[in-house]
Amino acid sequence: AEVLARTGQEIARLASALPALLTEEGGWPFSHPSAAEGPRAPWWDCSGPQPASINPTGCILALLWKNGIDLTWMKRAEAFCWSTLDGLTPDQPHSLVNAMAFLSRVPDRPRARAARDAVGALVRAATAMDPAAEGYVFSPVTFAPDPQAPAARFYSESEIARHLDALAKGQQIYGGWAINWPTTSPGVETECRAIVTLRALRSLRAYGRIAA
Repeated sequence: AEVLARTGQEIARLASALPALLTEEGGWPFSHPSAAEGPRAPWWDCSGPQPASINPTGCILALLWKNGIDLTWMKRAEAFCWSTLDGLTPDQPHSLVNAMAFLSRVPDRPRARAARDAVGALVRAATAMDPAAEGYVFSPVTFAPDPQAPAARFYSESEIARHLDALAKGQQIYGGWAINWPTTSPGVETECRAIVTLRALRSLRAYGRIAA
């Protein structure tokens, strides 16, 4: 209980700083010029202020709502997310992940249910359905890392099963899983391999492929 209380206090403290970072559109940008002040991957580079993006606005709002935070200023970010849904395309997988997170937690449940299937069609179109697909691809298990994930409804049990089989077979000789995106240094690669290994284990456990 003490740990949960401290976590809640930390989330509330961070939430209090978020309004100052909202753009004129009402959301948060993907990156910020301050990223240039330290080591970073090239995709974080930006020469000036960026416009708002549903990536990461959707996931930020979902996290706040999940932790019981629903403040007046969040309505601007919510309105921004609603305004972006019609413009999403299958070549924006990160934005689709954020859109699904947003729809899973936004307080207006009837509107969320009405928008869910249209976004779900884009999620399927963005999915690499071939378990052997290589490169930086998003599989059904990427979009639906557990059976309760909002995107799980958009795949059949057999589609999920094929990708779980491939995920299990993808374990490397050292015990972990390799990353499927460009690395910027050996240290970063080691860190990211740990992240994807934890994700793989969590998904395999969530779908009953390994014991808890």
